[in-house]
Amino acid sequence: MPQMLARVLLGLVAVSILAWGGVLLRDHRVSSAAAPLLYEPGLSRSQFERNVERLEDARLLNPDSALDLARAQVYLVRGRRAQAALVAKELLRSEPDNVAAWRIVMTANRGVDPDAFARAAAEVRRLNPLAEF
Repeated sequence: MPQMLARVLLGLVAVSILAWGGVLLRDHRVSSAAAPLLYEPGLSRSQFERNVERLEDARLLNPDSALDLARAQVYLVRGRRAQAALVAKELLRSEPDNVAAWRIVMTANRGVDPDAFARAAAEVRRLNPLAEF
């Protein structure tokens, strides 16, 4: 009986791992399709919003912060600095030492909010003393 229980548990673990792998594969495909489109210069606002939603959707069960960084970066490219800073700050709650997120906050606040810019610049320097900006 204990061997049967161990096999059932092992089977459940295997199925769970396969399901999670399937979700991560789906997330990768969705983000790979959406991300390049966000940099298209002729992209309409509605197309942009749709592809940003696809990037958000690709975060399903995916702990990787790269999708949040990509979202913040495309907001910067589109001139939506407040949204870029907001996404980066949300990421910094869980990853306070993410230098890329601090750089986005710094860039988004340059010439807009001197205090936020200075704090972000100090964090970038703390995390990367050789940083130039």
